[in-house]
Amino acid sequence: TLYATINGKDKLRDGERAELLVRVTQGADFGWPDCWPSYALRRLIGACSGVTAPVAYLEPHSSADGVASWRGDLFVAEWGEYLHHNHGRRLVRISRGRVTTFATGFDHPLALAVDPSGGLLVADWGRGVIYEIRKR
Repeated sequence: TLYATINGKDKLRDGERAELLVRVTQGADFGWPDCWPSYALRRLIGACSGVTAPVAYLEPHSSADGVASWRGDLFVAEWGEYLHHNHGRRLVRISRGRVTTFATGFDHPLALAVDPSGGLLVADWGRGVIYEIRKR
């Protein structure tokens, strides 16, 4: 299964246009530019007939980037903003469509991967470091 993140248009109004996690399938329509994801309502708004529903709605301005499947759930690196710490800078877990914060304390997490020994690797672009997360 192939997943991707889509970053929403920033200039709608503060707190709107969610970032998305989508399942990529042949012929899928993700709505741009006439259908957009409302973070407040957790639904698609506009001319959305035939648009593929997202797997999850992510925080606006979080700059959702790397995606990995690890230990049965999906994880997304939320890079954040250059000049503010209001959004992102964390890893979120998506389990059955529910988004929860999994790890914080990053400068700008960007890429995720699972190493051969089963750890979740997190590339923190801001610090130039790769972290490994393991189950104890």
